[in-house]
Amino acid sequence: PVTAVATLGKVGDEAVVPVLIQALSDSGLFVREAAANALGRIGSTGAVPALIQALSDSSVRIRFASAGALGAISGTVVVPALLQALSDSDLAVRIAAAEALGKVGSAEVVPTLLRELAYFGSNMRMGAALALGEIADATAVPALVKTLSDMNFGMRWAAARALGKIGGTAVVPALLHALLDSDFSVREAAANSLGWIGDAAAT
Repeated sequence: PVTAVATLGKVGDEAVVPVLIQALSDSGLFVREAAANALGRIGSTGAVPALIQALSDSSVRIRFASAGALGAISGTVVVPALLQALSDSDLAVRIAAAEALGKVGSAEVVPTLLRELAYFGSNMRMGAALALGEIADATAVPALVKTLSDMNFGMRWAAARALGKIGGTAVVPALLHALLDSDFSVREAAANSLGWIGDAAAT
């Protein structure tokens, strides 16, 4: 069944979308995952409601695949669900939702993300930081630089990663300072971000 579902996605015909939507409810984990990936490849907006529902699947793999599929389909209709997925209990799903928002290119959600980033009681803070990086809106730079001083190392890591995604010489001093962070993951993210900025400047 997994191979059959994957093959339907490669066909790329919207006529198979109803079958793939039905497969999203299959009892088999890998069948559901293949269905979500296939729907993303086809890019049918008719699959959006089913994929949004799949963001609540008990399996991390399905939530991850569904977030990626929604990003591939794009369109503002997927934005509210992706924003909610930024608070998923699994980091991989939060990153997938952030990347999907970046593909959608929803600059209109930046104020919402900045509010969540500033609210210490929000369970969306890390996801908001990651999404701001993927959307790559330069207006988020001051807030992300401030987050590099957050008490939570996970937030500092997310901010360092996001600043690298946004890029530009303006973020370099803050990232250089982050190379001295007490946490290895933050130092690594800052180094990677500086690398991305350097590679972009060289092209």
